[in-house]
Amino acid sequence: MSQSVVEGQATLTILVRDLSERRTLEQSLFDAEARERLRIGQDIHDSLCQMLIGVHYQAELLQAKLSERSLPESALASRIGELVREASACARALAQGLMPMAISPAQLPQALGELARKTQERSRAACRFALVGRPAIRDSATALQLYQIAQESISNAIRHGKPNHIEILLGEGAGSVYLRIADDGGGMDPKAQSGPGLGLRSMRYRARMIGGVIRFESKPKGGMIILCTVPSGLWRKKKGRTKGGKQPATEVAGFIVKRRHGCQHPHLQH
Repeated sequence: MSQSVVEGQATLTILVRDLSERRTLEQSLFDAEARERLRIGQDIHDSLCQMLIGVHYQAELLQAKLSERSLPESALASRIGELVREASACARALAQGLMPMAISPAQLPQALGELARKTQERSRAACRFALVGRPAIRDSATALQLYQIAQESISNAIRHGKPNHIEILLGEGAGSVYLRIADDGGGMDPKAQSGPGLGLRSMRYRARMIGGVIRFESKPKGGMIILCTVPSGLWRKKKGRTKGGKQPATEVAGFIVKRRHGCQHPHLQH
């Protein structure tokens, strides 16, 4: 939008860009990625996992026969069986991570707690989940996208930041449900936030799909904070209850959510 003067009269010029084609293309690319993830996850589950189960069974048979003959190689066969069992468990976990699952709003806290537990088991980082209040998640689609944002955030943190601690917070404040993932790893290069990285683009798109906003911020002493806010399912019911129509600032879980010009703007505090 620009304003100019033509023949002594003020003229307002407004340029409108149709984003529908771009959003359709984004949706197509995102759907193609989801289908490919599903296919790979299904292949891992149906082929690799089954093959590893068979190898583990054969290793147990070999270990039993070697033990009957009191041969020292039985210990090696037992170790091979244990390694194959661990590989099978990793393959199952990988398949589950690639295949989307149904998560209801009520199940999201439990799913995030389980994600924290599995993260701690599979990495060197201590990971914990905390629920702040009783956030009103609108629907299952919102719950699933928030879970996948948390999943991607943790994966990026472990892969690039090598943190010792990761914290997942789910809560509600000032008419918004928020998901906050913080770690004490190496942080992120500011240029990477606007770069072509698939993980960050995927999280931004997931947030837009559910009407949310996502923010990435490096902490001064190292580490990363990812904050996604989406409209609360109870926002419409609570709208207009404050005096004078103003929504007071609310401090929750280490950041302040303020209402400015009709929008929710989260501000991180360190």
